[in-house]
Amino acid sequence: MKLSRTDWMQWKVTLIASGGYFLDGYILGIIGPVLLAMNFEFQLSPYDHGLLASSILVGILAGAVVFGYITDKIGRQKLMIFDLAAFVILSVCQFFVQDVSQLVLLRFLLGVAIGADYALASPLVAEYTNKRNRGPMLATVLTSFYVGYIGAVLVSIVLADIGESAWRWMLLSSAIPAIIIFLLRLGIPESPKWLINKGKIDEAREVVKKYLGEDLDPETIRNEINKPTSYSMIFQKGYRQRLAFASIFWACQVAPYFAIFSFVPVVLEGLNIEDPLTGELILNALVLFGAVIGCFLVNRVGRRKLMIIPFAITIIPLTLLGLFPEGNSLFVIICFGVYALAYSVQSVLQSVYPPELFPTEIRGTAMGFASGASRIGAAIGTYLLPIGIATIGIGPSMLFGSAILLFGTVISIMWAPETANMSLEETSALSGTEASVQNKTILGANQ
Repeated sequence: MKLSRTDWMQWKVTLIASGGYFLDGYILGIIGPVLLAMNFEFQLSPYDHGLLASSILVGILAGAVVFGYITDKIGRQKLMIFDLAAFVILSVCQFFVQDVSQLVLLRFLLGVAIGADYALASPLVAEYTNKRNRGPMLATVLTSFYVGYIGAVLVSIVLADIGESAWRWMLLSSAIPAIIIFLLRLGIPESPKWLINKGKIDEAREVVKKYLGEDLDPETIRNEINKPTSYSMIFQKGYRQRLAFASIFWACQVAPYFAIFSFVPVVLEGLNIEDPLTGELILNALVLFGAVIGCFLVNRVGRRKLMIIPFAITIIPLTLLGLFPEGNSLFVIICFGVYALAYSVQSVLQSVYPPELFPTEIRGTAMGFASGASRIGAAIGTYLLPIGIATIGIGPSMLFGSAILLFGTVISIMWAPETANMSLEETSALSGTEASVQNKTILGANQ
């Protein structure tokens, strides 16, 4: 099927914007093999493992919360270039570290760059796409994370035989995709909706005409123009519950996931799996497969069902692993496989729900806050997992993860809205009462 000019541009923006998520997956995916390889040189303690894996997540928290607001103020395109330049520089610097503390600092700074990209990539895609394409394209953004994760595992397998310095080359390898994505991003224009929001109508009209082959919709201008950006807006009535929902469901999804998958080789070794790197590759292939399924289902079954049903399923395998941690290899692989597949199907909503629930003037701010808040849980879980395995054992650690998933399921049942087949203006609109309160707040701020 031949793509229209509009569809082609929307897919181009989607794939290039997804590059940051690819790098996120790559940088996070490489740390598991790196931790195994670094032991030859540094004899890492469980606390070192936790710091190295969680430092990047703390950085994401800082970067997303700060740069989400900045991208709403200065635009998506400028920040999209800046953070990729940071990716390249920091990736190269990792090769030269002399101790664990230096690597922890660099991983934190990489996390800041990733957090910035989280805050701008999905809003940019949401603002370029129509309601027919928006769900699958936003889901594709998250799916690229898993492509990067698998790429990191494959590269680590190739580089593992280099010797004691293998971990340095593994860390350096992220510079190559970062350079490629940086060059591709140089040709992406600013979001038309953001330009309208800032009163730059002529620039927005030029972007829409040149890249999409369309005329600027007068209704879009009326909905978007000259609405102020304020961090406090995301905490006001109408947006508070949306922000809480986006932050909590995301945190409950990723806390067990990052904790487990950052240490998959270590966890699988502890569960008596003989070839942990191969096991990690199989599990991540399942995750990618599940995310692709999520891309196909996001419009067909709707966001709400896609959130709740897989969320409930993920509870089962972690509970079984917690109750029977001494199970044979087949039992362990099946449990991890079911968890990975169910998690990944719903995980695509991490890049779908947040940008759909907030308007252009605070979309990056809200996306940044939600992704940053989610990393609080992920960082805590990632730091505590190796310590928990060393102290209380794998069984209780898995049961704690299943409790987090149960909480996320309950929150989703209570608060998950249905946003499929609606325009971005419709999904982000407040109800009549909420809109009245919001307008009074804006008028008061402008007086």
